Amino acid sequence: MEDIHAKDCTCKICNNGIREERQYAALKIEEHFIILDAEEYQHFDDWMRNKTENEKQPAYCVVEPKDENTLQLAYGVLIPAYETEVPDWNKELEKFKGYAFATLEDEKIYLSEYQDIVLFENMKTYGISIPCAMLLNTPLDLENKMDYGFGHTMFLKYGNMEIFNNIFNREFLFCVRDVEAAYDSVQGDWKDFINEKALKKVAKELF
Repeated sequence: MEDIHAKDCTCKICNNGIREERQYAALKIEEHFIILDAEEYQHFDDWMRNKTENEKQPAYCVVEPKDENTLQLAYGVLIPAYETEVPDWNKELEKFKGYAFATLEDEKIYLSEYQDIVLFENMKTYGISIPCAMLLNTPLDLENKMDYGFGHTMFLKYGNMEIFNNIFNREFLFCVRDVEAAYDSVQGDWKDFINEKALKKVAKELF
């Protein structure tokens, strides 16, 4: 694997001007480029260094949402894979509502699902990432601030695919961080509670 971005890279992806640490690396595997979360890379690197010959990929403990009745209004960004071409992301994401999205953290796989999503393509920050607000059912602690302003990486989970194969073949991912509200505590349309100023701030600090 090859990291195609140097530490002092000034491309749109890397030149966020906010922190020295970066959550994502652009890696080349054979002829394909992928975007890999720093923690995902660490888990993969540890497994590659310590696995025995023909050893299957790790079967991490799965954590599901605790309360299906509590939905959270969360902010983040949609990050397409480098070779993914989708003319209409709103239409594409509509078909994945209610599907399981995985987050690999702390040697566990956290499963989340979004009931609804709103993209803000007019707020694009660094070229390919699209700010979004999600009505989310998740066991992740989105109120716990992560180091460097990082977010939680969420990607569509295919049940018949081993975890690292799933990561390397994903067509897009979400990086989600701040929670605006719990939906069981508000009345009316959840979209009315989206704080666009807060969303824009989160989007600038991610990716």
